[in-house]
Amino acid sequence: MIGAICSLSPLLYFKLFPGTLFVLPYIDQTVITEVLIPLGLSFYALQQITGLFDCTRKGVGQLKLNEYLLYSFCFFYLPSGPILPYRSAVTQLANMASVHISLEQFSKGLSLFILGFSKKVLCADPISQWIDAFYNLLEQNPETILSGTEMSYIVWGSTLQFYFEFSAYSDMAIGIGLCFGMLLPINFDSPLKAKSPMEYINSWHMSFMAFVREYVFQPVFMHLKHLPIKAMEFRYTVAWVCAVFATFFVTGAWHAPTPTAIFYSVIFALIAVTIELTTRKINIKHNWLNKLLLPLSRLLLLTGISFTAVCFRTPDGELLQAVMSSCVTNFHFSVSPRFWPTDLFPLFITTDGFFPNYPNELGLQGLAGFLSPGESLLHILIVTAIVFFMPNSMEIFQLHSSKKYSVLSSRWNLSKGHAVALGFLFVCSLMLFSYDSGFIYG
Repeated sequence: MIGAICSLSPLLYFKLFPGTLFVLPYIDQTVITEVLIPLGLSFYALQQITGLFDCTRKGVGQLKLNEYLLYSFCFFYLPSGPILPYRSAVTQLANMASVHISLEQFSKGLSLFILGFSKKVLCADPISQWIDAFYNLLEQNPETILSGTEMSYIVWGSTLQFYFEFSAYSDMAIGIGLCFGMLLPINFDSPLKAKSPMEYINSWHMSFMAFVREYVFQPVFMHLKHLPIKAMEFRYTVAWVCAVFATFFVTGAWHAPTPTAIFYSVIFALIAVTIELTTRKINIKHNWLNKLLLPLSRLLLLTGISFTAVCFRTPDGELLQAVMSSCVTNFHFSVSPRFWPTDLFPLFITTDGFFPNYPNELGLQGLAGFLSPGESLLHILIVTAIVFFMPNSMEIFQLHSSKKYSVLSSRWNLSKGHAVALGFLFVCSLMLFSYDSGFIYG
């Protein structure tokens, strides 16, 4: 326990006091320096905790000093995961000197890296640039009321941006790991296809959720299931609910230990628990009603996920208030006048263009990237289709077998056709890559 506290203390300090200024007195002058959070500290802290707990378990070996240093500071998974458990790393790192990396394995790893890089540049970055343009507009003109089309883009786009950016970094890390003969944990299993909150939680950032499930959820549940409550079903339900709230509290605190972030996490936990318990009760008593309400529950789940993404995506409280104000006060969707004859539009649709608040007069056009408003809407529709109709990258590269349904099927193989396609994606991504589009998760 002392070791876990020591591992988490630097992380808590840097996140509770970000950008802390240090005044360094010298003989003839005073130097003020700003200390930023070290890269990868979030994932480093969790990996150290898994090492502290796993090394005491029966059957788990010990790492040599050079293996431990590689495990702790490995460059490809440290910045954004996935989290490699100590007990899994022991065997892999001990055998790295003798492992044989075949041409197929190296090609698979390189291809997965290129696919992840392309997801970041071609799917996530264009959405991020447009959302940043709207946020810059709201910062300069707080009284601006965004249209329903613009707000829908921000809300759903924030979800897609998080999904593709983080899944892209996970793909790149797992791909580089394969090139070096390491098999890293799977981090994504098409979470936006989830039918229930618990299924979503277990499909998003799977290595982190495995960590909190083992070190937070299970201990809390095992302790509380012995509460002095006679009805066993009710006692277990109370223990489960408390364990879920504890898990979300820790998750919110790990991502950003601020009252606002923790509040958002607790609210999402409340939504998840409510949907899960309601669906479970309906499923037991009225199976036909559960099938009828399933689309509604999925829509409610996606809505909760989207607004949670907006809360984490918005940089400050005042800007978030402006965004939410637009959501509440403006129900008019704006479209291009060429989209449909003007006289046939209902009252809640205007013909001012897809993004009527696009700040041309403020000189912010460069923030919108290479896509026009109409092209950006087409882009986000294509990206949405990829999420719901295509298998995830781990299925494509036969690294994971998902139970979630995909309309289209695709499997990677070592062929000239796939090499040409991936080469084309890589060249396009390099041409459109922006050095200021970085993303660090956690």
